[in-house]
Amino acid sequence: MPSTGIKRLDTIAAKEISDIAETLQNVNIILIDPDVDSHHRLSRSLGINSNGLKVYLKGHPFLNSVQSHSCDLYIIELDLPDIDGLKLLKQLREVSISPTLIYTKRNDIGSAVEVMRYPYTDYIEKPGLEVLIRSRALALMRQSSQGDSGNRSHTVDNN
Repeated sequence: MPSTGIKRLDTIAAKEISDIAETLQNVNIILIDPDVDSHHRLSRSLGINSNGLKVYLKGHPFLNSVQSHSCDLYIIELDLPDIDGLKLLKQLREVSISPTLIYTKRNDIGSAVEVMRYPYTDYIEKPGLEVLIRSRALALMRQSSQGDSGNRSHTVDNN
């Protein structure tokens, strides 16, 4: 009898992973990370093609163009060569509250706590399990779309 319950849980988990992968295939993701290996790992983990992924190796070029791109999900490394990722996140939140996944090699509880203060933002340390990356990305997008009629990109009014 217990093996039937385990098989049922495995079937449910496999279905959820399949649903996550299907949802993520049709999203626009902006990745800000100087590590080329991370680009390949995330692309594979999220099951996205190159058309759905825009990559920046540095933070300033991204910040200079952030208003010209619509995006379903941002993925940011905190250790960027030209700007601290926390500062980049703060500047990003001044113009957008699109879901943001911090996927970083930085192992710092203070940074994790700081990141979690921002809405629709989550923190995963590299390398991260593929299923965790997929599920957190989807959860962020679902969370941000609740109550906003499906429009995931917002402008923040500072008035």
